[in-house]
Amino acid sequence: RNMNSVAGIVLVDPSVEYQDKLLAEIIPTAPAMLASDMTRRDFCASDPRPPSVAGKCLDPPPPADLPKESVDWFVEAQGWWYSAHTLREYQAMGTTSSDALVAEKKSMGARPLILLNAGNKMQLLPGQTEAQTDALTAAWLQKHREMLSISEKSELRMVEGSGHFIPREKPDAVVRAVNDMVTELRAKKRR
Repeated sequence: RNMNSVAGIVLVDPSVEYQDKLLAEIIPTAPAMLASDMTRRDFCASDPRPPSVAGKCLDPPPPADLPKESVDWFVEAQGWWYSAHTLREYQAMGTTSSDALVAEKKSMGARPLILLNAGNKMQLLPGQTEAQTDALTAAWLQKHREMLSISEKSELRMVEGSGHFIPREKPDAVVRAVNDMVTELRAKKRR
């Protein structure tokens, strides 16, 4: 909306427009599985949480290498309020946000864009077949390539060894992209 205040953008494995429909086309069981997950998230967002979901609300679970003295803090940080916020985020990713995304799509002109794409195959749902994984991975990458067209100065970076959660799995790739963007913008400003 306010491109005058945007110098450049770094996108980290971003959602794509109508991703729910894309997912359903590739994995027909996805809508039912996602609806079940939304129900779980809704219960997790309840204050107090029903006993039936106790232990099922960690999203993500504590990292295996997290020191034992930090595990309780990690778990407490994912209270009902955390679940309520993530639930609202998931609810917003449906058609309404996709319609807004399409309507607001504008050229960035020569403003730089760096898009980080997960390097690993997209294994999202239990029982997903290898063919579905390959199709979903290819479709996600294609949608990201299409996003690059909004900038005359865009770059797609594959983050090898990472799934969708690049900030958690390969934080150095995010830091590098932001640093590269800042360096480029500062150099441009000096010219």
